[in-house]
Amino acid sequence: MSKAVTSATAPTERRQIPVAVIVIYLCAMAINGFDGTVVAPVLPAIAHDFSVSPESLGSIEWSFLFASAVVLPAAAWLTHWQGTSRIFCWCLAGLSIGLVLSACAPNPALLVAARLVQGASSGILVPVGLALMYKDATGEDRLRIARWTLVPLTIAPMLGPVVGGVVAEHWGWRWIFGALALLSMCTWAAAYTLLPRKRTIDSGVRGHLDIVGLFLLAAGTGALTLVAPLMGESIQTHGIVSWRFAVLIAVAGAGVIALIACVRRSLTSEFPVLALEVFRSPLYRFSVLSISTASLALSGFLFFLPLMLSAQGHSLQSIGVTMFPETLGLLLGSQMMMHLNKKFGSRCTMLGGLMVALGALIPILLMQLPLVAVGLLLLVFGVGLSQPVLLGQAAAFNDIAPEQTEDATTLFIVIRTVLSAWGVVLVMSLIHAEPNRWGSEPSYSVACALGLLIVGAGVCLLALPAHRWQEATSTEPPQEQG
Repeated sequence: MSKAVTSATAPTERRQIPVAVIVIYLCAMAINGFDGTVVAPVLPAIAHDFSVSPESLGSIEWSFLFASAVVLPAAAWLTHWQGTSRIFCWCLAGLSIGLVLSACAPNPALLVAARLVQGASSGILVPVGLALMYKDATGEDRLRIARWTLVPLTIAPMLGPVVGGVVAEHWGWRWIFGALALLSMCTWAAAYTLLPRKRTIDSGVRGHLDIVGLFLLAAGTGALTLVAPLMGESIQTHGIVSWRFAVLIAVAGAGVIALIACVRRSLTSEFPVLALEVFRSPLYRFSVLSISTASLALSGFLFFLPLMLSAQGHSLQSIGVTMFPETLGLLLGSQMMMHLNKKFGSRCTMLGGLMVALGALIPILLMQLPLVAVGLLLLVFGVGLSQPVLLGQAAAFNDIAPEQTEDATTLFIVIRTVLSAWGVVLVMSLIHAEPNRWGSEPSYSVACALGLLIVGAGVCLLALPAHRWQEATSTEPPQEQG
């Protein structure tokens, strides 16, 4: 098995990432973000056009999520087979084709098929794009990339429902997919022209495909990602004691078994589908654990907050406006990150960010505050949480060898995606166990659980000395002692 990590202090040749490549990546991630969230508000318009009920079109949403989760594990092997840039272009082409098919779909069945194509392209596009940016990049370069990529990754999903609703109301829902298809094709043309497409076949460990291992990983990831939102919906409508919930538990259990079998196979196989050797890097290991734990808390919090505010009698419009400052906080925090990192050091900045996020989260959950106060605290929450997420992501790949970048990004996205999806299940289970479920009273169990997750993310950061984090995110000498 090949060595996964390189010495953090060994001198390596690092490339200067062209501005055009960064712009192409930002455009691709923005289009992908819009596509992932734009469908929900236009389902009534689609149902009216096809003369069906909106409830019967739920597969249009989950088909995208399911396809994305199933193909995600294959991203690393594809890049080793055909090269990162080539696969990136293929994904953009597939996304464009799926968007065109959606715009022209004559019936719901073909629209679902088109969404499957989009989801499959999206699932590979995200880790491959991240590998395209991080491969051979210095710690300082990764910080800059993380800072700027946060813009499309946060703004696009937030604006997707808003823009989708406006376009569907004035021009029709098909124009949403048509406009995204045009943007996607332009991005593909730029990527095809400007990105190097040298085919790099790895004739060693990654030159072969472990079909059984890939099937187990895809089945486990797909099952756990898809079951999570369905389980949350089942708890809300039928409770925990129901045959539907029992079936979902069984599917989730099968997914866990599939993942365990995949891990065991990867540890013994000559050509493993999971590059578990990347976990030999302590920076990667603890960064992934910290970010995934924080993402689990974030997804649960953002799911619970609208329910809590709605139970307190606030309108949907006012809730939407109140939650938007969280996105602004993430953007503001990303612009402050470089300065804070140089002044206080990486680990202090990340731990301080988690403390700020925790200090903003607890009052929101335990006190019935005015919406203005909630919005301001969400702004502070976003600023705080952006520090450990961005700095941790930049540090994670410091010790990863360039040839292992695709494996590391794929595994990182898989873990983060699965854990984020289960934030909803965690919150729904806690709410259901409370006697005043769906009421306006504070939920101490939810506040305690989310707070412990944020504390857990901080504990992961303390597992390494401060100078290791600083070396991974800066070209300057460490400013703090471990």
